Amino acid sequence: MSANDGLTAAGAASEQTPLLASTGSFDFGKKVSSVGGNGTGTGRTVLDPNSDALTTREKVYLILEGRYGKVGQIYEGVTIFLIIASIAAFVIGSLFDTDYNGDAPYVDMCGKVCDAIFFGNDPDNGLGFLGIGPFATSIVEVVTIAVFTIDYILRLWTCDLESPRYAGFVGRLRYLPSFYSVVDLSSTVPFYVDALSPNISLEATQFLRMFRFFRMLRVEGRYTEALTLFDDVFREQKHVLGTAGFIGCTTWVAVASLYYIAERRNTDMIYCPDPASDCEEGIDDMSGVDTGLCVIDSWGLVDCTDAGCPPSEYKENPCYNVFNSIVSASYFALLNLFGEFPLIDQHSTAGKVVGTVTAVVAVAVFALPTGLIGNGIENIISRRREENRALEQSNGTGDAENGEAPDEWIDVDASEYPADDSTFGGRLYNFLEARTSSMAVVFDWFINTLIIGVILSFAVDTLFQENDNAMYRLVIDNFEFAVACIFTVEYVLRLVASDQNPLYRGLGGKFHYLVSFDSLVDLAAFLPYWIQVWITGTLIPHNANAIGSTTVRLLRLVRILKFEQYTHAFGYFDDVFRMNADLLAMTGFAALVVWVFFAAALYITDRSNPDPEMAGFYKTVPDSMWMTLLNLSGESPLCNYSVLGKVLTGIIGIFATALFGIPIGILGSGFEEIIDEVTEETPDEEIDEAIKSDGSAALIAEASVPEKIYNFTNGLGSTASLWFEGMVYFLICLTVFIGIIQTIEGKEDSLSQVEFLAVLMFTVEYILRFIGASADPNYADIGSPF
Repeated sequence: MSANDGLTAAGAASEQTPLLASTGSFDFGKKVSSVGGNGTGTGRTVLDPNSDALTTREKVYLILEGRYGKVGQIYEGVTIFLIIASIAAFVIGSLFDTDYNGDAPYVDMCGKVCDAIFFGNDPDNGLGFLGIGPFATSIVEVVTIAVFTIDYILRLWTCDLESPRYAGFVGRLRYLPSFYSVVDLSSTVPFYVDALSPNISLEATQFLRMFRFFRMLRVEGRYTEALTLFDDVFREQKHVLGTAGFIGCTTWVAVASLYYIAERRNTDMIYCPDPASDCEEGIDDMSGVDTGLCVIDSWGLVDCTDAGCPPSEYKENPCYNVFNSIVSASYFALLNLFGEFPLIDQHSTAGKVVGTVTAVVAVAVFALPTGLIGNGIENIISRRREENRALEQSNGTGDAENGEAPDEWIDVDASEYPADDSTFGGRLYNFLEARTSSMAVVFDWFINTLIIGVILSFAVDTLFQENDNAMYRLVIDNFEFAVACIFTVEYVLRLVASDQNPLYRGLGGKFHYLVSFDSLVDLAAFLPYWIQVWITGTLIPHNANAIGSTTVRLLRLVRILKFEQYTHAFGYFDDVFRMNADLLAMTGFAALVVWVFFAAALYITDRSNPDPEMAGFYKTVPDSMWMTLLNLSGESPLCNYSVLGKVLTGIIGIFATALFGIPIGILGSGFEEIIDEVTEETPDEEIDEAIKSDGSAALIAEASVPEKIYNFTNGLGSTASLWFEGMVYFLICLTVFIGIIQTIEGKEDSLSQVEFLAVLMFTVEYILRFIGASADPNYADIGSPF
């Protein structure tokens, strides 16, 4: 029997094929050596959990994999709970760490018992009798370590069932450096090192429990596919990536070398991490250090004695130039190559030249590897999406084959399906939803005008909240009352007419309408106002600071979402989320893992940063998560990291940012795909060509006044129109140039007469374009409401 026998029938474990998973499927067999198709025995073993011939070792393996009935599911749930609990304890526990967050008002809320159960920050929390070393621990950590240790021993015992290549003693040795084995060891072994080696200081090993996040990938195997995307990309584009990577590294070294040459003698680049401790009394931060008084020798060493920061027995060099070596310069060069310039106001003239070249040329070259990876991921996702579509069609799981109407048949424009006009409900529906008459369009415009008026009144009122003018308050408050009344009546009428829509007929249909997006938006526009009236007992509150007044007016701004009926933007995003739900779940979880992992790592490396300002940003894991999120989003607002912090932020910029940005890229790609499917935009070139092709002399002669004006203002049909269009472009450039000149001191009124003539010309142009708008193909389908 070959390795592939019995693996061709459809028997997938899930009803829906994950987007990133392979399209192959298989049946569970009793003894199957691999799933892969190469016959080499390197794939994953698949056992039938319902077989009566399973050995004890095979049952243990299936339990560890969460595939042995209820027992497997319970063990899987316990594992997930312990992973989340231990990580949450570490993250939340950093808030109660008195060594780094002692100034927080809540730091003493968790006593010794609380610390002993959850966090393990205090060595005197009562768990010293366990004799596990000089550092504190917690019951959560001890239980987690015990369970994961037993788990690892059992996995080592059964690893040959995962793959035959792990069989025997040599196979076990081969299993030790595998990905999940390293994750398991990294999250458990440091605990024993701490416990058994009191003389070894491994205080930061608590951070390594972040590796337990990667165990989630084993528990929920589909999440692994998000990380293996990179492996597929590197394998498919390794030659191109190798070349681009070499170019990127060469560019990086070249920019760092140029910065070193340009800035190593620049006193503005001198940095003193902790002036309050290393400098003379009265100097509390860098603002008190006059770096212009510092001396830089030929080797780049800094002496700031004259600036009040002399060398001492505790710190030989309290200040240094951040570009004192190519190695130091390489970090800031890397930030510049990412497009970030945190020291932009401190560069010398030569440094600015290097920065300009970096921004204009080097950034594009350095971005080649990132662009290749992004394109590679997009290609793989597109290819797998097509494979899954083909698989669904071959399995007969498409909507059409199941007799289900596609979503596009349901999400239709109400104006295309008016109701019966012979009934009151039908007429009401046609007036409010289908807008089949001119008065209905006028009413719709009126409601939209009120929405804009609400927004503007709220914005203006935030500027004059303290205005006690009686007339001003009377106008604002009565306008809000009138709007609330109109929106209330409109909502009731829409509710009455909703049963004309087949989706909302009957009692159940009314309920579905009440919880629909449009209904909730309409409700939020007026309900808070009436709640405020009920609380205050005043029909028209005349106090801008009344109970909930600001909140009420703010909630009314939700009404702007009513414009969704024109743009359908949120509906499209809903389609994007549904189409890419599985992919977003995988990549989103991977991004979460990366975020928390690097936040915890930077918390460890920079919570003791000698710069108090830097340490303040990383004094707890939640604080660190905020700054790490900015780093993963491509921003670098800080730069004075510790050495390890610089290494980590460099890794974030080169690798982690790409992974973190995958979900955003998926949303963008999906939105673009949806828009391409539901809209058919005619390029401007085709419109112009159609106009020109139809613009024969006879047609131009018979054209109406608006058509002639439209052609004239858009450079169509005559030489005069081309000259007019060219003159407009010239005036635009001229007025921009005049605006630049007028920013020079003493030139504020220069060429003002020319500017006046240009404005006059633009006014005439606007009037002409307004008259000719009815002949514009882009607005031809929009009729007048009157």
